[in-house]
Amino acid sequence: MSEKHLYGLTAVKFGTPTDLATMPVTLTAFSQTVKGSFSFGETEATIEKFYTEESASAVDSITTQDPQLEATWKTYDFTPAMIEKIKGGDGHTTATKYVGPTSTPDIKLAVQLETTAGITWHIYKANVTARFTGKLSKEGLSEVEVKVQALAPAAGLAAFDYTTS
Repeated sequence: MSEKHLYGLTAVKFGTPTDLATMPVTLTAFSQTVKGSFSFGETEATIEKFYTEESASAVDSITTQDPQLEATWKTYDFTPAMIEKIKGGDGHTTATKYVGPTSTPDIKLAVQLETTAGITWHIYKANVTARFTGKLSKEGLSEVEVKVQALAPAAGLAAFDYTTS
């Protein structure tokens, strides 16, 4: 069996979660990912250790919080429809005008990550947050930072998988 390494991002796509461990049929590509801005990984598991008075070493431990798959990246795309998809809106966004939400909504999307290495990650349901950041000057472009956190699509189902080619 040959080794497979993970590197290079070629596409980030999103769609409406199916509430199953499957990806939606229709996916829309994010565009203009800021070079070098994509980070990807899992949070550390939280482990509770149990000690006794008689020993300096733990006598047992349990995992109280599983690791969570996360991805964060920045984009230059300020298209009103894209911003509404990742930040929410009040329903009055048009092709030329973004109207923000009155409060921060819970946004859930299915997210697919395609890599140069031929590995495709499928996150069936993710919590999505976004925020405006960067510069507003002649020397820099403003950015939108997007963060996704994998969630189980339903009880007892895996939050993600990946395939290799």
